[in-house]
Amino acid sequence: EDQLEVFTCDIDEEHQLVNRFNIFSVPTMLFFQNGRLVSRVIGYKSLSILENVIKNLLNPVDKPVMAQS
Repeated sequence: EDQLEVFTCDIDEEHQLVNRFNIFSVPTMLFFQNGRLVSRVIGYKSLSILENVIKNLLNPVDKPVMAQS
């Protein structure tokens, strides 16, 4: 059913991705569904916050919205 795939990116090596997704701070986590950016988390966040973001994306109550950072 629902799946989560995790990828990492070396921002020193992947300048095109950094520019394409406007990454200005590390860490930055981008969440995609069906190839579309649906959420962004910038900066260090607690495990519970990240769990909530992921749970809400996998089981949305309403339409997905950009996460506040």
